[in-house]
Amino acid sequence: SKVLGEFEFTEAPAVIVELRGSALTLDGCTARGELRVGEASYRGIGCESLTSAFRYENRVLTFPLAQLRRAQGGGTGGLVFDFNRDEVRLVNIRGSAFPPEIATWIHPNLVRDVSPYRFKAPPNLVVDGLVHTKGGKSTKLTVEVDAPLGMNYTFLGRELSAPQISGKLRFLWDRMYIEGLSAMLFGGRLRGDAEISLRREKPSHTVRMQAENIDFASLTKLYFKYDDSQGRLNGRYDFTGRGDDARTMRGSGELTVTDGNVFAIPFLGPFSGILNTIVPGMGYNLARRAYAPFTVNSGIIETPQLVIEGAGFSMIGNGQLFFLDDRMDFDMRINAQGLPGVLLFPVSKLFEYTSDDTLSKPNWRPKVVPKMQPAN
Repeated sequence: SKVLGEFEFTEAPAVIVELRGSALTLDGCTARGELRVGEASYRGIGCESLTSAFRYENRVLTFPLAQLRRAQGGGTGGLVFDFNRDEVRLVNIRGSAFPPEIATWIHPNLVRDVSPYRFKAPPNLVVDGLVHTKGGKSTKLTVEVDAPLGMNYTFLGRELSAPQISGKLRFLWDRMYIEGLSAMLFGGRLRGDAEISLRREKPSHTVRMQAENIDFASLTKLYFKYDDSQGRLNGRYDFTGRGDDARTMRGSGELTVTDGNVFAIPFLGPFSGILNTIVPGMGYNLARRAYAPFTVNSGIIETPQLVIEGAGFSMIGNGQLFFLDDRMDFDMRINAQGLPGVLLFPVSKLFEYTSDDTLSKPNWRPKVVPKMQPAN
C-alpha cells in the first residue's frame, strides 16, 4: 500500500487481475494479471506508459517483463518487490535514463550517490541486482553505463567535462565501486577504478587513474590558470581521500609531458632567462620533455627527481610544491651542453638554484655562489 501511495496517475490505469485464496487480503490470496498505465509518475518522476504482466504471492510482487516509455528514454526489464525482506530485485533492466531518476524509483537514498555524475543526455544503462529498501546489508546492485554524449563531474573544485564515458557502478551496502572507467578527456583518455564510501559519517575514497595523451595545456589552464603550457600528458595517479577536502588526499604517481613548453609553467618560467645568462640564446629553446615520480600528502606535491630535457640542456630537480598554500621549497640543477670545454660535475655545481618563495611567482637564486679568487 505504501508503494501504491507514491504513484500519481494522470490517466486511470487498467488492471486485469485474477485472484485466488482463502481471503481477500494481501496475505491470504495470490494474484495474476496485467497492468497498463498511461501518463503517470512515481515519486515525482514521470512516465508516458508502463505495461507488464504481474503476479503476487506470499507478499512478493513480480513484474517479469515491464516495458517503460518516457519522454527521455525508457527501458525494459524485470522487477521483484519482496515485502517480506524489504528488498527490490532488478532483473536485466536495459534502457536509457538519467541515473538520479532511476535511483529515485529504486530507492531515494541512491539519488545522492549518483547525482555528482551529471550526464549531458540520458546514458544507456544495464541494471541488475538487489536493493534493500531500508538500508540493509543485502544491497548488491550493478549499473553498466555507456554515455556517448558525455558527462560533467566536479573534481577538486573544477568542472571536468568528458565528451564520452563508460564504466560500471557496483553498489554493496555502504560502498560504491567504479570499475572499468574509460573517458575521453582533454583530447586524450582517462582510465581508472574507484572505491567510494557511501557512509556520510565516514566519507572516503580510493582511486586509481591512468592518463593517456591528455592535452597538458587544457589541464593546467583549468586547475592552475596557466595560459601558455603545451604538450601531451601521460601518467598514473593512485590516491585516497575523504570527501572533497583536498588536504586529506594522499597518493603517488608519475607523469611525463612531451612535445611541450615546460617553461610556460609559472614556477619553471624564470629558467628561460637563467639559461640565457649561461649560454646566450639557450633560453629560447623549448624544454620539450619532463618526467617526474611524485607523492601527494596534506596539500604538498613532492618529487625526488624532476627531469626536464631540452635542446642543449637538461635540468634535474627535487623538492616540495605546497599547491594549496602557494609555496614551494625546490632545488634545480642545470646541465648545459655547448659550453666551452667539458662540463664536469664540479662545474655544474655553479648552476644549482633554489627557491622557497611563492609557487605562483617564485624567486630562483643560485644555491652555490662561486668564490672569486683574489688577483695576483
